[in-house]
Amino acid sequence: MKKEDLILLGMLAAGAVLLLPMFAKKANAATSSPSTGNTYGASEIMRADGWTYYTDGTSIDPNGRYYSGTNLVYDPKGMYAN
Repeated sequence: MKKEDLILLGMLAAGAVLLLPMFAKKANAATSSPSTGNTYGASEIMRADGWTYYTDGTSIDPNGRYYSGTNLVYDPKGMYAN
C-alpha cells in the first residue's frame, strides 16, 4: 500500500471510532424501561388487585381495558373509546 492509502485508512478508522459512541447512545435510548420493555418512557410502578399502573398515567384493569388517567382508551372486546 502507498503512504496515502494508509493515511486514508487511518482517517476512516478514526472517524469510525469517533462515531461509535453516538450510535451506542441511540441504541440505548430505544429501550427506556427495563420493567415494561416499551420505548415510550413509561415504567410499571405498581400491581394491585389485578390492576397495573404506569408512570405516564396509564393503567390496565384486570379485564384488559386501558385507561389514561380516568378516561377509557381501549377495550379489548372491540369497543374503543373516543
